[in-house]
Amino acid sequence: MSKCFYAVIALSVSCTLITPSVKASELTEKEVTTYIINEINAYRASLKLKLVQTNDETCDFAKIRAAEIATDFSHEGFNRRAKAGKLPYKHWHVITENIAMTSDYKEVEKMWEHSPGHAKNMRDNTIYVCVVRHGKYFAYLGMTP
Repeated sequence: MSKCFYAVIALSVSCTLITPSVKASELTEKEVTTYIINEINAYRASLKLKLVQTNDETCDFAKIRAAEIATDFSHEGFNRRAKAGKLPYKHWHVITENIAMTSDYKEVEKMWEHSPGHAKNMRDNTIYVCVVRHGKYFAYLGMTP
């Protein structure tokens, strides 16, 4: 397993790489997103934290980031936008990003849960979260206006 963690003022980001054997090609992207968000909310509920919900802003950006990390598995696109003030959110107070690479969508939340940087992002006070898959790449974007 390979991990990397980056921090930028007012946000935190993490990434994990693992390649299990189960494939997610049979499910729609919405079903994969729903499954992972439900797992994130189960994790948050176990810690007595508020549940997150998706919104168009986070899902649109997660789609962009998932496609970007398929060609450059890093937080560069996120960090560059954050530093330049070019995030596609109208207003934000807290922002987070997790990325993962795996062929098994059912492992994504657990991978993040067992990684300190990823888990911190899932526990963060971001009320809007979306996770999008692009092939075997997953982008988690969280935001609080």
